[in-house]
Amino acid sequence: MKSIKENVQTWIDDQGFRGVHVVEHEPTETMFAWTYSSRVATYEAFVDADEQDGVLAITIYLPLMVPAAHEAAVNMMIMRRNYHQRFGAVEYGGRDGRLRYRTTTLLGSDRNTTETVDFLFSWANRMADEAMMQLGALLFRDAPSIEAPRLEALGAPATVH
Repeated sequence: MKSIKENVQTWIDDQGFRGVHVVEHEPTETMFAWTYSSRVATYEAFVDADEQDGVLAITIYLPLMVPAAHEAAVNMMIMRRNYHQRFGAVEYGGRDGRLRYRTTTLLGSDRNTTETVDFLFSWANRMADEAMMQLGALLFRDAPSIEAPRLEALGAPATVH
């Protein structure tokens, strides 16, 4: 059976991602990092494969910085958005102003497959795209030249009410 690291590497190769950096944190933990573009934005992706604990974690950084004047509104939107999430969450690192979506799963021997990596990354990408559109609309709502796409137009249900 392949290791989590091997399944992640196989999945990355199958997807054709380029410029992937691989960092060995410990003998049992490997971090993969790269930049990619979705239909909504260009993101920084980090995939952590922890063999010892059997954990696969995916973090996607959104290309938005939160101005201090918008922190309260962004935090409120994130709170509302995360309240109904089944797993994973949008997070805001107030010190650096960066936004990210992070999700994690435990992998048993039956779930340690490239299909699981694909599912989790696809989910994380979808959630990052939705968050990007919602937060972008909030941050740029006063800019008349910017019109955020509606989630329904992209085939995704709105999750913030």
